[in-house]
Amino acid sequence: MPRWPPEVLEHILDSTGDEEIFGRVPSPRLSAYSLVCKDWRPVAQSLLFKKLDFPVSKPLSRIVTFLKAAPHISTHVRSLRIWRYEHDRKHQGCGIQPHILYKLLVALPRLQELDLFRVVLLGWKNTARFPMVPVKLHSLVLTDLEIDFHATKHPAAKAFDFLRLFDAAKMHVAGGALPWSYSNPYPPVDDILAVPGVPLPAVRELQVFGQSLFMELNDGNGGLNPTHISSFSMEPTQGEQLPFYGRFIRRYSETIRHLSLHISWVLYRMDEPEIADIQWESLNIASCTQLKSLRLHWTHDGYHSGEQQDARIREGYRAILSSTSAHLHELSLVVGLNRMQAPAAPFAQIAPYIAPVLIHGVARFNDLQSITLEISEHLDLEKSAAVMKALLPKSFVDQQLLHFKAHHEVFCMFS
Repeated sequence: MPRWPPEVLEHILDSTGDEEIFGRVPSPRLSAYSLVCKDWRPVAQSLLFKKLDFPVSKPLSRIVTFLKAAPHISTHVRSLRIWRYEHDRKHQGCGIQPHILYKLLVALPRLQELDLFRVVLLGWKNTARFPMVPVKLHSLVLTDLEIDFHATKHPAAKAFDFLRLFDAAKMHVAGGALPWSYSNPYPPVDDILAVPGVPLPAVRELQVFGQSLFMELNDGNGGLNPTHISSFSMEPTQGEQLPFYGRFIRRYSETIRHLSLHISWVLYRMDEPEIADIQWESLNIASCTQLKSLRLHWTHDGYHSGEQQDARIREGYRAILSSTSAHLHELSLVVGLNRMQAPAAPFAQIAPYIAPVLIHGVARFNDLQSITLEISEHLDLEKSAAVMKALLPKSFVDQQLLHFKAHHEVFCMFS
């Protein structure tokens, strides 16, 4: 058997595995390759164990013990995902104890990504010492977690700021609330565990979808490191959430350079009188005096009148641009298609509502260097660009600020 350079082996093994399912690393054929000879085994193992993906029903304490006893596995893990299906009774009641989760993460010295999906997070155990050193990650994704901090139900644990456990360059937070079994309205989460000396999370890129108890707990207990966050993406789903987003933006306004905003969900769910009462300036975007780029998203819900939704989005974004610092350099507008819409939906129906937003942006921002219109991959890019240019004044087009690019839809909680 010839001796292959490691990079050649990795290319061969990475290209000849079984079909991937939901992004998981294929294993049966790679397992066979790893037994061929000693040369192939290290490279095959590094690919096999790059991602760990398991349901919350697996006891974390046993996994920690296993990984500590198997360094040849733990040193290869780059990505960890723990999940629970929402209606899976088998996994209901399987809450994650955060102090054990921390031990699991420490046992993976090269971990870069952590993804928790719909799991139940319990409070911090009273007898466990809160770690002074956070886990350093490239990406932290928290999606629809249930936060069970009930003091009577779990007297041996305490509510705490979960984000204090991490130092993540990128953080994606979608939802995160008390279990449905709690009384409605939800009782306030108080008596938060004090963690003096623990550094504030140093997040550089943050995406938040909807309302998140994680963010509210963090905001009330020191917040994030104010010197690090430079990119913030927000997608509120209800009008009641706008004040929180406004407070958040004001708190970190001195360092935010890039802002992404999606207001479609808010406008879908509100009546006309409610929309008329929205004060978009309360988002405090004007306080971001160092803002360099603004990215706006334009989508439909697939149920209501497209014309009505487009008119609402147009007026919302015009108001937002009016309350944005006049020194903006880059403006982007993403035109996406909801999966309920036909792929052949004509861009010509949306373009007349987009044009006034772009014209308003050029008139508003004196230092504007580029406008990028990102058009859904399901629409013809060249035809859409021609339609858009036909609706804009010649003086606008002649400035050569406007650029077009394809926007590739990704099945993700975040835009």
